[in-house]
Amino acid sequence: MDKERFGTLIKTRRKEKNLNQQKLADLLHVSVTTVSKWETGVNLPDVMTLEKLARELEIPLPELFDLEDSADKASSSSRPGTEREPSVQPGTPGAYDTPDSLPELPPGDFPTKPKAKCSKLIAFILSLILIGIIIIGYQILTKKDGTFSPEICEEYQGEYEGENAYYIIMKYKEMPTTDALLAHGDVIRREYEPHFLTSDLIVIIYTSDYGNFKENGFDDVNDCFTILYPY
Repeated sequence: MDKERFGTLIKTRRKEKNLNQQKLADLLHVSVTTVSKWETGVNLPDVMTLEKLARELEIPLPELFDLEDSADKASSSSRPGTEREPSVQPGTPGAYDTPDSLPELPPGDFPTKPKAKCSKLIAFILSLILIGIIIIGYQILTKKDGTFSPEICEEYQGEYEGENAYYIIMKYKEMPTTDALLAHGDVIRREYEPHFLTSDLIVIIYTSDYGNFKENGFDDVNDCFTILYPY
């Protein structure tokens, strides 16, 4: 995939959606430096992040794959050894004046016409394979994260680093993975979207021992938290 064209595309789409690099980084749960490297053509996102990036910027995946098709096409046109051979003029030695003078070929030796769109077909097949991998990976991730369903213990309005925050305290049975937290955060964001009208952010605290949390506060060993910002 052409890194420079990819970076130009996402930078243009980000500005069209009135997002700065920090905002886009928060939506994708990556650093601002990572977004900057994408837009300057230093590197590309991984497969899972690419799917999220396409969704947030509303860019169809085939449009991203077209960047690769165009690059392949340009590379093929500039490849050495593609010059045409000079045609033989009628009347010169070796030229055939009439169809009757063409030499006969043995059975099975008829020349075949090369396929001009072979490279584009290969790129299209690879694109379908990549889309399939993304879909399968998303389904596996969704199935895995579907088992993480913590219990809501408490909700209240408060402050977080000087900002107006809405707190949700949830109890879990097993320590969730990072992917599980991200997926669950998206669910909470959709359900608690109206709270962003009165709060700057939503803080979700996950604890395995709610009684200990109420008595002693946040425990770095058994508790974890995530912060949701409005879109």
